[in-house]
Amino acid sequence: MLINATYDPARHTIASHGFWRGIGDAWDSGEWTFADSDFVLSKYEVDPTFDGAPGPDKQKSYVVYPQ
Repeated sequence: MLINATYDPARHTIASHGFWRGIGDAWDSGEWTFADSDFVLSKYEVDPTFDGAPGPDKQKSYVVYPQ
């Protein structure tokens, strides 16, 4: 299930960004690219810190894929 999914027809990508709780201090984000007749994961990033600092410029995030 993708949360807040968007499709970019120019880049042939689907993006998803989900907040883990209301204030947005923990989240995950993914991008899938259309290749070989299917969408494949091209990037997955997560901020599991629950540090109280909403906004990507104030958070520590981890790119899980690609490593």
